[in-house]
Amino acid sequence: MKKPDDSIGNTEPASPERTDLEHGGAEKATSEETGAQDSPKKKFPKAVLVAAISVAVLLSLGAGVAVLCSVGSEQRKALAEVRARVAAVTPGTEAGESRTIMLPGDIPMELVWCPAGSFMMGSPLGEEGREDDETQHEVRLTKGFWMAKKEVTQKQWESVTGKNPSHFKGADLPVESVSWDDVTAFCRKTGLQLPTEAQWEYACRAGSGTAYAWGVSLNGTEANCDGYSPCGTTTKGPVRQKTLRAGRYAPNAWGLLDMHGNVWEWCADRYGNYPSGSVVDPAGSSSGSSFIYRGGGWNSKARNCRSAQRNCRSSSSSSFILGFRPVLVP
Repeated sequence: MKKPDDSIGNTEPASPERTDLEHGGAEKATSEETGAQDSPKKKFPKAVLVAAISVAVLLSLGAGVAVLCSVGSEQRKALAEVRARVAAVTPGTEAGESRTIMLPGDIPMELVWCPAGSFMMGSPLGEEGREDDETQHEVRLTKGFWMAKKEVTQKQWESVTGKNPSHFKGADLPVESVSWDDVTAFCRKTGLQLPTEAQWEYACRAGSGTAYAWGVSLNGTEANCDGYSPCGTTTKGPVRQKTLRAGRYAPNAWGLLDMHGNVWEWCADRYGNYPSGSVVDPAGSSSGSSFIYRGGGWNSKARNCRSAQRNCRSSSSSSFILGFRPVLVP
């Protein structure tokens, strides 16, 4: 199994030493003091008191259950409407075309069209940072797909799940600390799905054949990563030590944002070796317990944010560097 990236972990992020950004009351009077006479206390049978308390508790519980059932019913209805809207989405006509679907609570999710096509998946032998599981091979995708323009945000995640597991809190920050199991459950609820590893890299490259969508180098200026460990250049850049607002950096040629850095993104595939020849619509290994994630994160060395970089974990594993973005195949 592939050894996990050395930038992955669940420890608290250290405070950056080097960064370019702001890293009693009065007592009651007695009856003798006031001259008041003690009134005789009326006693109720113990059984009556117990029965009365039990009825009150049951009524309170019943009201609470009724509220929960009502909320649950409304959420199920809202998610059913989302799935219906997703199912009604039609194919796009050109790369970069956008559509918006509404999640529960009228929370928008913008999608970008990635047309069917072919590309070279993996990396050439001379690419800086290349690893031996990046065998370059031709891939043909026969169906176009819509991909979320940004990483799923905490606001979007909460609208579907009602929870926010993220370490770094912020409505417009990417959701993180989510496992493959968590994100596939989100996708089932909404009618969306995780991209295959081939779909992810195809969309990340957006027609490019270089280490990054914009060229051959990264030092933390073009994407949120460890700029003190640059790739393709000796010039060091910023180290932010946290996630940043989803969509902060410039888009690739198809309009997708943050495909490099910020948070790693889960894919649908199990980890496995690439084929040596051309393939059509690959779906990853048919066996194995580790699942792919791509793109690099806020604490990753720049070489680990390359378009071809691969990594994997078990389906139940989560970390504050792991998020995702879904796709929709009409």
